[in-house]
Amino acid sequence: MPSPVSEGEDVRVGVLALVERGNRVLFERRTADEEATQYWGLLAGGKRADESTVAAAKREVREETGLAFHPERIVGLFDHESHYGSGTTWTVVALAGPADGDPDPDHEPGKRDRLSWFSLDDPPTPLHPTTELFLDARDADALHPEL
Repeated sequence: MPSPVSEGEDVRVGVLALVERGNRVLFERRTADEEATQYWGLLAGGKRADESTVAAAKREVREETGLAFHPERIVGLFDHESHYGSGTTWTVVALAGPADGDPDPDHEPGKRDRLSWFSLDDPPTPLHPTTELFLDARDADALHPEL
């Protein structure tokens, strides 16, 4: 069976980081140019070929907030098509755990305008599609919304 990459499809692994503090998690409100609106979402990014999934989550959180993230458990696994029409398929691993320090909203300027703590039971809106997929899977008590 041919690889999806050999057929011209791009398959990537992404990480979603649930940075926990008490019963709340850190959300960002995205303002990057590729966004059609100011979506709220969990911290996320792509895994590099030379790093583990845990290392990718730690790097993304550090790059985006300055926090030292300590993933303790996998809380979700799901697949989705890119929201930007690129043809990329993502397999996303969601990891949760605490972080040291306070988030710095000035990391990665131009990507977001706010970092705030919310309960997963009462998240901010509108939600970024990837965060919405994660919450749908969580609400369905499933690793993937289609299982």
